[in-house]
Amino acid sequence: MPRSAVLGACGFLGSHLCEVLVAAGHELLALDEPARVRAPSASQESFPSVVRGLGVEPLAVEAAPNWRTLLEGVDLLFLSEPERLSRLESILTDLVGLPLEVILISDAEVYGPGAVHSEESLPDPRSRRARTLIEIEETLADVGLPHVILRPAGVYGPRCLRALREARQRVHLHVGDPRPAAFVHVRDVARAALHVATSPRATDRLYNVADESDLGEDDALDLLSDLTGHPLVSVDLPPPLARVHARARRLGGQLLAALPRPRGRAGLPRLDAGRTRCDATRLRKTGFFLEVPDVSEGLRDTLTWFRQEGWLG
Repeated sequence: MPRSAVLGACGFLGSHLCEVLVAAGHELLALDEPARVRAPSASQESFPSVVRGLGVEPLAVEAAPNWRTLLEGVDLLFLSEPERLSRLESILTDLVGLPLEVILISDAEVYGPGAVHSEESLPDPRSRRARTLIEIEETLADVGLPHVILRPAGVYGPRCLRALREARQRVHLHVGDPRPAAFVHVRDVARAALHVATSPRATDRLYNVADESDLGEDDALDLLSDLTGHPLVSVDLPPPLARVHARARRLGGQLLAALPRPRGRAGLPRLDAGRTRCDATRLRKTGFFLEVPDVSEGLRDTLTWFRQEGWLG
């Protein structure tokens, strides 16, 4: 039985990854920050109850654990939401020499806007999060651990609280943009992480993950409106006003929390702002297939889950 560890196990993506690994028969070590392991509710974007439902007790990683001892015997180490993890460089350095492989789940956001990006495209990170992810990718390469990097685009799905906030909105302020957006269902990201870690055909060190949707801005709004059953009012903002609105939100914090979020240039990844487009041909050539190839199917599944959980009327 393979033994895998997930660092960031209680998060949105990490909890789905835990489900995929347990279903594949892996012995699982689930690790996360203390606040996320002990979170009383999903309002903190933490889902320890999901991990416990798999028969696994998530462990709270304290400030300075003995990482070599903790991960001894682990075959695969999955890093989910690595930008949230403190002391990651020292953690990776401590693991040098252990017979394990690291699977880093980064983000296609690191490519920046522009044309359809392949794995050969040079990164052009525009946000703080994207720059942090590039630094983590470089650190992983520098320490010399065997690794694979995934760059998924526009991740969404059940438990994605940003997607829930998007579905609850009635008014969208955004900069009109006809370019199609890239998306991928969270379960397919988790499946892809396991695939590149275990498939003998996955011999590269970097893979994009994206579905086969080709939605433009207006199409995405129409689809969300149809699936939620309420009209969405879309208000185009010229770029100068959009930048002012985004800066006001950052400075205002909680005072502006109720305002609609600007589209396109937000610092956090958003369901409707997947401006980066990427080509996932390399991954498909390894034999990987998507369970949710189209965002319309995946959004319907996502909203159904929210309604069943009582989060969305």
